[in-house]
Amino acid sequence: MRTVTFLTAAVPLVLLALFQYATKDKLGGDHSFSAMQSSALAGRHALVIGGTNGIGRGLAEWLARQGASVTVAGRSAERGQEVVQAMQTSALSSARPSGSASAEASASYAFAPIDAQSIRDVEKFCEEYRRTHSRLDYLVLTPGIATMQGRTETSEGIDQKLAIHYYGRIAAIQGLLPLLEATATQSPDADVRVLSVLSGGAHLAYSDYEKDPELREGYSLKNAAFAAGFYNDIALDSLSREHPTVSFAHAGPGFVATAWGTELNPILRGLVRAVQVFGKSPATCASRIGLALTAPQFKGGFHVVDSNGHASKVVSQHAEAREFVWANTNEVIQRAASKPRE
Repeated sequence: MRTVTFLTAAVPLVLLALFQYATKDKLGGDHSFSAMQSSALAGRHALVIGGTNGIGRGLAEWLARQGASVTVAGRSAERGQEVVQAMQTSALSSARPSGSASAEASASYAFAPIDAQSIRDVEKFCEEYRRTHSRLDYLVLTPGIATMQGRTETSEGIDQKLAIHYYGRIAAIQGLLPLLEATATQSPDADVRVLSVLSGGAHLAYSDYEKDPELREGYSLKNAAFAAGFYNDIALDSLSREHPTVSFAHAGPGFVATAWGTELNPILRGLVRAVQVFGKSPATCASRIGLALTAPQFKGGFHVVDSNGHASKVVSQHAEAREFVWANTNEVIQRAASKPRE
């Protein structure tokens, strides 16, 4: 009976993956990123939270190829060091014979540990990052989790999926805003941006945002997914209004062939791996949604970016929900941060 239940639950996932591949991800090659010089982002500094695997790793390596210094943050030090080595290799291989190698040589790559589902750990991480870094041009947030479990609270009283996909990300942005804003004033050509990669342009509104904002009563996988995406839109929009010197974007990656789903049971994990032959690579994904970090049309304000790097729109109820959701978000983060450790 459990097998039937899992298979039934997997059908929407498989259909969604195939639909996204057929309708959104079929472009004739990469975007204008392929033409960018390897030193285009020399002197810039990037932090990729969730950058030890999958899409986050793809974006970290892409940023390194463009000459940026990159720190990847995640749970696994082993995977983190693998990414650091990969970034070093990527930067060297992309250096042109004409002399851009000197720019690559000045870039640095590092790993930093973080538990992205713990608000307290995120705030501690941000405090240390601000203390040890003098600038931050790009903040990228990609941490994720794939499980079929119901509402599962962290030690801080937040659902695990919402903590990783939403609250932890916003806490990280808030904790690093002093450094982001300071960087934005360091030079006339400063271009500081924040990118959250989840479901921009692909999710629907979560209609019960006022009655059940934390999904304590009506939890489902669909509600958890829609709430996280809907809330990301609202929070990034709200932050852009409060901090106009920083650009904010929420991107949807589409269907990407990654290690996503390692937390699933073997049957579902097998189905996911089977359909991943239709997915694009993390490198291709990064070359598209990475436009949110560099393209002129995404500078300033808040933007929704689809899986092909095109501008998309917020969903219905965005404007009417913004004030309540943003206030509630700050309450949840403050409550979690002040909760005594068990």
